[in-house]
Amino acid sequence: MSAYPTPSEAALKSFGVPGARAVYTVVDNDLAAVIVLAPAYDPPVTRLYQLARGQDGWRTIGAGSLGFSWGATSPTGRRGVIAYGVETAANVVEVRLQIDQAHYVVPTPGGYGAMMIRDAPPEPTWEMTSYRTVDGRDVAGSPPPVRSFKKQADPAQLTAIDDARHFVWAAQLQIERFVAAFRQDISDLNGPPTTDDQRRSSLVFAEAEFLLNAAAQADKALKLLRGPQLSPQMTRNIRLLRNLHEHWEQHRASFAHPRLTKSRAGKEFADQHPAERPWFFQFGSNGHWISVLRLEDLWDELELVDRELSRMINAALDGTAIPHVVVDENRPLRSMPQPAMGRAVAKGMVTQPILIGEP
Repeated sequence: MSAYPTPSEAALKSFGVPGARAVYTVVDNDLAAVIVLAPAYDPPVTRLYQLARGQDGWRTIGAGSLGFSWGATSPTGRRGVIAYGVETAANVVEVRLQIDQAHYVVPTPGGYGAMMIRDAPPEPTWEMTSYRTVDGRDVAGSPPPVRSFKKQADPAQLTAIDDARHFVWAAQLQIERFVAAFRQDISDLNGPPTTDDQRRSSLVFAEAEFLLNAAAQADKALKLLRGPQLSPQMTRNIRLLRNLHEHWEQHRASFAHPRLTKSRAGKEFADQHPAERPWFFQFGSNGHWISVLRLEDLWDELELVDRELSRMINAALDGTAIPHVVVDENRPLRSMPQPAMGRAVAKGMVTQPILIGEP
């Protein structure tokens, strides 16, 4: 790139999408119009940029979709400059315009064309009157589009997929946050915990609660979508632990001893996991655990679900007019991130009383 940007360089910088390219540029002395194409999207996205030349090169003064777009006006606001851009089928070689009473011809090599119109009225009337094809035929009316789209996206399905992906990603983020907080929860084992130690421990439990809530929401969104699902045992453990963490005031005292009477979610948890406690975290060679929930297993299931959701979003948008980035449906599954080891190995809620002996 030169020291002073060219029109295409300035337009690409303003667009800011990797892989974009300038497909058509027209320069009229100190003004220019540039059509930028972003082929990374399906269908590709095109934008029209209006630029003005300055002492330090070209700068963008306006941008919009192809068609009319105001680039600049005179100081009085009565006259101005219009940048016009068109994208059409590759076999169209020129498009003809009528703006008020004036007629213009816009060459469209490769299906793209642009022009600058100086001294234009502020609110002109305009229409595309005809076009010419590569074989010399003149056809009345607007030129054909690059692609025609017959498939209509289902807004309800797209919303459901987006909701599921959001909560799947949120749950994975919370796994990373919980693990990082747990491993940084370093306490002095030779003395009582300080206030800072207690604050770090509180953060660990907060991240666990957010994780369980995000995972429960992901499970709910997946069921509403009727797409890929978490395994039944994973769903059961998430639901039980989320309920026990959310309604701790109803259950925590009953877990002070295995023989104390428990109710609802507490009873269900104790029946399924009689030797476990809900508010207990640990990690070691066999992974990271929130009570009976192994986070490596949850991460792996979420990765598989995320890949299936990618296939669903591609299928839902393929062939529609909605620009989107095609997701890699066969991307390698990621392993759960493993931060540096801290000194904490296991931790129970500090305020959870444990009774020794008979209750």
